[in-house]
Amino acid sequence: MLQLVWFKRDIRLFDHQAIHHAVATGEKVLFMYIAEPSIWQAGDLAKRHLTFMQQSLEDIQQSLRKIGGELYVAIGEMESILDDIYKMYGAFRMHSHYEHGIQPTFDRDLRVKRWMHEHTCLWTEYADFPVVRGKNAPRRRDFLKEWIKEPILAIPRQVFSLSTVPNELTNDLTILESLQVPGEEKAIDIRGGEKEGIAYAKRFFEEKYMRYNIDMNKPYVAPSSSSIISPYLTWGNISLKSLMRAVQKHMKHLKQTANPSEYDFLFEQLKSFQARLEWRSSFVQTVENFPMMHIRSLDSRFEGIRHQNPELLNAYIKGETGFPFLDACMRSLQQTGWINFKQRAMLATFGCNVLLLDWRVVGKVLAHAFTDYDPGIHWKQMQLQSGIDPKHHIPMHNVIKQGKENDPKGEFIKLYIPELRHLDDTNIHEPWSLEINPYITPIIDLKQSMDDHKKLLYGIKKNGHASE
Repeated sequence: MLQLVWFKRDIRLFDHQAIHHAVATGEKVLFMYIAEPSIWQAGDLAKRHLTFMQQSLEDIQQSLRKIGGELYVAIGEMESILDDIYKMYGAFRMHSHYEHGIQPTFDRDLRVKRWMHEHTCLWTEYADFPVVRGKNAPRRRDFLKEWIKEPILAIPRQVFSLSTVPNELTNDLTILESLQVPGEEKAIDIRGGEKEGIAYAKRFFEEKYMRYNIDMNKPYVAPSSSSIISPYLTWGNISLKSLMRAVQKHMKHLKQTANPSEYDFLFEQLKSFQARLEWRSSFVQTVENFPMMHIRSLDSRFEGIRHQNPELLNAYIKGETGFPFLDACMRSLQQTGWINFKQRAMLATFGCNVLLLDWRVVGKVLAHAFTDYDPGIHWKQMQLQSGIDPKHHIPMHNVIKQGKENDPKGEFIKLYIPELRHLDDTNIHEPWSLEINPYITPIIDLKQSMDDHKKLLYGIKKNGHASE
């Protein structure tokens, strides 16, 4: 029987359960990635993501060919592609990892499950993250303990590939460029691919982790001590399990080799990184439980209070609000596809709570900009940062204060706003205080907006019970 491996957000060969089990049958394997318009054109994905995905696919295509395999792609809905495969080969077995996305992927999975049942084909799904699915699923904490013990799977030495495939499938990956998705084609430093992801991980453990905790909130130096590995986890170029095992390995090595006076400090850097890897799955679990997270507020009392303001939104997107630190962060994000978490939170709260723009609109802007956009993490964070999670407070970061704390000399600002390079650190965060402002006039009165919106939002939060 033909074996199918359906790639989604798991574009790698190492530690890949679907590949392992398909190849273990000894049967011929069809490796495929289907770019589904219902997913890619749902509104949350952008050209930046498609480029990263295509680079990732090109990387594993080269790797597959070395072991006798071939990767095929198509643009179309999954059921239609399955129809074509079924017409040519009859019943088959499909292997894939679970995908934990928003409603479009949830609906797609239901359609595919129905198709497989109607055609008497077996579909086996595997957990790529310690995230549980279904009413009878074990507690996530218990599942995590068992999941982390599972073996790390090697890349197969040899696979048996098909000689013919349906016409709808092709090994020419450039066809993906014809898929219409929002956003502009922008060259960014972060390139997709399993080899790239492994290189980033290796560099982090060998050169960068030593100041992980110290520099993480400072955007000028954060890239030199952060792993920048989140895009590779998001798109599955690296398995979370193998990375968590690598952290454990380096902790043990550190204990054996580190200078006693440095051990505690260095161990804490790795411990902090480890904690963030574990947090990823807890956030992803929320969208697994609530796939409408990108549309429906966890607290409906806040519906209707935010507005649509194209002028404010456009200034926000371009990084032209008149607040240097905020603008530098947005410009950096738009150019590079990455920024540290502290400033992600600041960008989100400014858009949602200071400008009072709709959290869904702000969320989509940021989703398009983040190369590492993961629906589970992103939309839960948007609800948290906009203050509509009933269990949390309403964050409202003062962007001037943030700049002075995390970029005191204005080094990051000068990197992205060249017209302010001549200013010293006493003026660069508030250039409007100069007799002649060399920068854009702020689009809002920051203090007034923060005071007014804090009063409005907390007034709603304190008024009665949360409504979900």
